[in-house]
Amino acid sequence: MRRIRSGRWLDVATVGAGRYTILESACLKYLVQGLPNPTKQYPQLWVFLGSAQKNKHLHDLFPANAFTRADAGTIRLRGDEATAASDSPILFADGDPWNASVLPNSSLARGDRRYDLDYNVGAPTHVVHGLYSRVLFLFADVICMFAEDLPTGVDLAALTKHCAVDGLPLEARPHLIIVTGRSCSAWSATAGSALRSEAFSAVSVFSIESTRDTLKTLLETRSQEVRKLRKHVIGQLSGVQLKGFLQSAMACLATTHSYTYDFVRASRTQGIPADVGRSINEIYQKCIEAELPDLDTARFIASALIMDHYSPEMPLMDPRLVFQTLYRPMILATKPSPPKTLVAVMESEMATEFSHLATYTSLNRRKQLMTAKTGHYSAIKSNRICLYCLVQAAQHFPPCDHALCDLCAQKFGSASVDTEYQFSLDQCLLCCDTISMTIDVLPPTMGPSILAIDGGGVRGVIPIEFLILIQEYLGECRLQDVFDLDVSTSSGGLTDLGLRALGLPIQECAAIFNRLALCLFEKRRRPAFPWLPPSMLGRMRQWYSWWRHDSCYDGLVFDAILQQLYGNQFLLRNYCRDSSGSIKSGAKFGVVATSIGAKTETVMMGNFNAVNGTSEDCGYQLIRPTNIQHELQVWQAARATAAAPFMFPPIDLPAGTFQDGGLTDNFAGGIARRASRTIWPGSREPARLLSLGTGSPPLSADDGLPHFRNSIVDGFLRRAFNAWMTSLDGESKWREMKSQLDDSIAGNFRRLNVPLEETSSALDNVAMMDHYRNLVIRHPGSARMAKEATVDLITARFFFELDSVPQLHHVPFWCHGTIRCKGPVGPLLAALQQLIPDPLEFVTDSHCLGPIRVERDICPSCNRFCWPVSLRCHDPAQCIQVYIKSGRYGKWRINSFPSTPTKLVNRQQLDSPFGKADHGCPVRKPCPACDPSRLPFRGRRRRRNSNLTAEHRRKRVCVR
Repeated sequence: MRRIRSGRWLDVATVGAGRYTILESACLKYLVQGLPNPTKQYPQLWVFLGSAQKNKHLHDLFPANAFTRADAGTIRLRGDEATAASDSPILFADGDPWNASVLPNSSLARGDRRYDLDYNVGAPTHVVHGLYSRVLFLFADVICMFAEDLPTGVDLAALTKHCAVDGLPLEARPHLIIVTGRSCSAWSATAGSALRSEAFSAVSVFSIESTRDTLKTLLETRSQEVRKLRKHVIGQLSGVQLKGFLQSAMACLATTHSYTYDFVRASRTQGIPADVGRSINEIYQKCIEAELPDLDTARFIASALIMDHYSPEMPLMDPRLVFQTLYRPMILATKPSPPKTLVAVMESEMATEFSHLATYTSLNRRKQLMTAKTGHYSAIKSNRICLYCLVQAAQHFPPCDHALCDLCAQKFGSASVDTEYQFSLDQCLLCCDTISMTIDVLPPTMGPSILAIDGGGVRGVIPIEFLILIQEYLGECRLQDVFDLDVSTSSGGLTDLGLRALGLPIQECAAIFNRLALCLFEKRRRPAFPWLPPSMLGRMRQWYSWWRHDSCYDGLVFDAILQQLYGNQFLLRNYCRDSSGSIKSGAKFGVVATSIGAKTETVMMGNFNAVNGTSEDCGYQLIRPTNIQHELQVWQAARATAAAPFMFPPIDLPAGTFQDGGLTDNFAGGIARRASRTIWPGSREPARLLSLGTGSPPLSADDGLPHFRNSIVDGFLRRAFNAWMTSLDGESKWREMKSQLDDSIAGNFRRLNVPLEETSSALDNVAMMDHYRNLVIRHPGSARMAKEATVDLITARFFFELDSVPQLHHVPFWCHGTIRCKGPVGPLLAALQQLIPDPLEFVTDSHCLGPIRVERDICPSCNRFCWPVSLRCHDPAQCIQVYIKSGRYGKWRINSFPSTPTKLVNRQQLDSPFGKADHGCPVRKPCPACDPSRLPFRGRRRRRNSNLTAEHRRKRVCVR
């Protein structure tokens, strides 16, 4: 165990008038880190209360420790040197709760962590007592109080009256030992009864006249008794876990003075999915449909919940307590809920599954259960919920319809050799079918790049021309590889479905769009009563025909063309394959449509699900049929998003009747931004958003607002038509969204559009298509805008990851991490170097990190990009920026930034003492050739020892 010069741990300091803060030194962290094996050693925590007599006995109880006069602080913490290497080392805290001093705010030392109290405190003594009753007493095994050190007339009950803990039975709480001496031989049962509260399992009185060995033996005996009972409730707490719980309790104390500490909820630092009850209820309904026995249903669900809670680093808490705390209330809160008898069986099965954790990890046990009976659970299918974990939203859909989420792709798949955050699935564990599926997942520190294409009839050739330009700039890199989410509406949806559902190059999509428009808009419906002479009521017969068929073009022709184009592909199972024939699943896409109700509502039809609890108030409804057999086909989504009123009739589907999405959200960028938050709630804003318009109306030369002329020129039909055409213009909504963006991220949003030369033109005028293409070609800024957008998209594929947990409260501190690339790094860098001939380098706002060299930075062994870097920061909340810079062309922010050290740690779940949601499964195959710790120092060198540690062999800069 590392020797700590000072045992100072916790203090109370003033913050302004009548406000207080808790100061935690790095003492606990150093003690835990100093243990030989902090994740496999389970410390005892002894607490000693008093002053002079306490100090005397501490010297006698722990003779191997060195006590100095410098050991100050309201509460001190030390480790017993004699037991440091044992399985249960002793940590002992001591203090005098009745004579504690309050420090000034200026006493914050380097490495201290602050917990500012969010409420008013009557006196600092209340904070001190809270540290004992609401922090130390919750985790202590034994508490030793020296009666001779107590002030005269002290209120002993005040020390424990606020102690409250949920789920921990009375007998598993700390044992209080009161040490009496000659001067307090009259210590009575009445005085001891003042301390008999729910804070302690028992209170014993010990005479000081006994020997030191007798006291230590008593402490060890009582400690072991409490720990044995506590083990069956909250499990054995390792050094890392104990540190996490203690800091969690201090954070709770800073938030409110009236709370009941819950060990189970405190261990779930990331929380649980908000809709877990609804997910479990839906799975139960699917099990009923599959005619599974209740016992198998309960076991299938219980195994998933065990995996959800018990990551490898999680304390082995009582499974019944876990179920009753986290899952049972949420399951029973759903309407309708499963029968209570089945819920009780789930609880019992959780206890049965828990017993296997002595031999298997929860993840391996889940795999074993799913494959134990070949195909036993194969009849369970869902298009909403991951069937591997049962608590997350499904995002990837194999041919067998046994969907899985991003996390389960990592947990049950194999990491790719040459691509970041790519996993391969060779077999479905539910039906045991052999599959070959490649799944791309967005890294946790990476924000999505979004493509949003507006609608506009035949003007849809305008965004196509821009995409063709971007593809030309990308070179060998596919356009689809630089976007993580596509959202489009109307004619833009037809283009996007060609890119994603069919996996076609944009040039082929352009050709298909051209043929589709020519076929659809070649001829309108014939007038009614065709046997009458054309001169007789010709116009009225024409309008009557359109009114009777609810469109001026034949919807059946549209249906037939789309079915021939897209075939029988489903949105969730659109299987684009790579060169090896493996099914690819990764990028999300969706098209916008609207309902035909009195209140026209926006709907989204896509290949993704919203993460549980994030879809409320997103401004649209995601169409996801309850019955997976009614899942939308690609051609139906294309038909719905492009069913413009007057031109085509709406399409009737099992989920409802739908029409053109441009009626409510023709500006696709707004709804795309909201959709990304429901898929990746950890990324509040996209890394890049590219919005493509279909032409903006020319600026009017008129001065002032027009006046009504006559009912023919300005009648209600003309006004309604003008208003509808104006709604198709996304420029105003783009400017509105842009004005609301923070300046730090506004540059991540870009729109490509050109001004139209005519005031209005029919959206079905195919004769104008070449004209619209030429608008893009002739527009002087088109090539430049497309080039800038391409550079933005390429630089957004580079992201930063921390390699270790920075010492956030030991300012200044280093953030050691690696810059990596998501996607085909070779073609991406080749395209970037073609666009920007000058040398490229990574920089911060104030320092140069070093040049980018393809031959060095792309590993020849695994073909991945790896660029180690260390950033010196002065504040956990300090804003960090990293860019790719070119001398003459400027600089571009890479993905993950702007960010702060705290955000990076939280997004990677690095500082989670109870484990990560991914169970620590690898995200990439290890490669000795590009291991960051083996790569050389980059940048200017300084004189240093040749035997530097790994984290010093990298570029190090100070971020200001």
